[in-house]
Amino acid sequence: MEEQLKELKQTMNRMISEEPKFTEEQRTKIRQTIAKRRKQSNRPFSAKWKAIASVAACLILIIFATQFIMSESSRKPSSMESAGGGGNSSGDQNTALKDDSSNKATLLEKHTDTDKSIGPKAESNSQAKNETFALDQSANVIDKKTFEGPMLPLNDKLLNVYETFSESHDQGALADLNPFEVMQLYYHASQQGEYGTQHDLFIQDVRYGTPSKQAYLDDTSKDSAIVNTIERKITRFSKIESFKQTIYHEPDPKWLDYALINWGKDNDITSFRLIKNKDGVWTVSWMPIQ
Repeated sequence: MEEQLKELKQTMNRMISEEPKFTEEQRTKIRQTIAKRRKQSNRPFSAKWKAIASVAACLILIIFATQFIMSESSRKPSSMESAGGGGNSSGDQNTALKDDSSNKATLLEKHTDTDKSIGPKAESNSQAKNETFALDQSANVIDKKTFEGPMLPLNDKLLNVYETFSESHDQGALADLNPFEVMQLYYHASQQGEYGTQHDLFIQDVRYGTPSKQAYLDDTSKDSAIVNTIERKITRFSKIESFKQTIYHEPDPKWLDYALINWGKDNDITSFRLIKNKDGVWTVSWMPIQ
């Protein structure tokens, strides 16, 4: 019993002894071991979030790729249809472009040459008939005549009509004239520099793009080339031997019957267009030269 008590006392003395139980080297190793274990315990947590971030990035890439593919696939049918998948669509577009280009080229030609002596360079009203400068092949020929030149000067009958018309500004005064005679009055007004009377000879219908008289006079007065060009044109007209007049019936009820007067030879043929107004009187088409 006493021996057991001695052993217990010795054990207790060792436990409460003030002597260090670990050397400094041992303590350093213990600290390193603890730090190493802490790092190892944190690694699974960091790796876990890295894996989650990688998966999220992959999902985002898949979503964007799917949206791009769906967008491209939805564009292909429409692009094929507009580019020529329907055949007729492509043909219609090409035809429209050609017609538009043709009309623009004709308008440019009128402004830069013939119409310098007879009118302003204002653009046609957007409501004007598209076929103003092109012969409608669906129209029916009503009458054909040939008139001997020269176009000017006017004879006594036309001079009287011109004087009456220039005073009254009433197109009813032209009721007994044929298209060729109205064209003669038009160029006579140009020769005399009476552009107000010349404007009164135009078709007074907004569908055909005729501008207001004031706009016409303003534009004409600003064109210094007009006076210099008139004498040259009148001289050229005096050398023309014959004019061919053709009257057409317009089958479309929205538009009016018209006439074309042609002169020249081979590739140098000029056409002058006139329109019969709603009262049956021949008037000049806006920008009449073709």
